[in-house]
Amino acid sequence: MQELVNQIMPLIVSLVTTVVGYYVTRATLEVRRRTGLEIDSYHREALDAAIASGIRLAMARLTDGPVDVPTAELRQIALDYVERSVPDAIAHLKATADVLADKIEGRLSLAIEA
Repeated sequence: MQELVNQIMPLIVSLVTTVVGYYVTRATLEVRRRTGLEIDSYHREALDAAIASGIRLAMARLTDGPVDVPTAELRQIALDYVERSVPDAIAHLKATADVLADKIEGRLSLAIEA
């Protein structure tokens, strides 16, 4: 009986090691996936907040009241603010100047309507 246990033990250890290794690998991949999503979410939120702040800044600098039409100068001030405020988020999300300008334009139109 002892001889049988001595022969089977290396197989059992190998099997347990393989199973544990599998679950450790899955857990590691899940942590990486979730962390990556959290980082993306953090950068998106930072970018959105910077766009909102940039628009408020532009409107405060250039207007005394409601604005009817977004001007190029309003958009440029907001874009400059965003690029200065969250360069890491822009780089992480790979947002081009055109994408930022479109996001600003959309948010600016909403701000003017309000």
